[in-house]
Amino acid sequence: MPGATSKRQQIIERVTSLPEELLDDVEESLDGIEQFHSAQVYHASPEELNVLDAVDAEVERGELATEEEVKAAFASFRHP
Repeated sequence: MPGATSKRQQIIERVTSLPEELLDDVEESLDGIEQFHSAQVYHASPEELNVLDAVDAEVERGELATEEEVKAAFASFRHP
């Protein structure tokens, strides 16, 4: 690719060497990056909307984490 930077060329080579089944993930990631940097409105996928609907239903039913559960969750993210 004429004029491509070394870093750009490395990224292109990495992408072209990926298995076919990962290319949808790469495309989705690039779309997200482009949307973020172009300040476009994000449109959630149907799967993401389903997750949000499920969480909303849990909240409506009062299925909230206790303070102890929240503290335990945050503690699990910390590195020793």
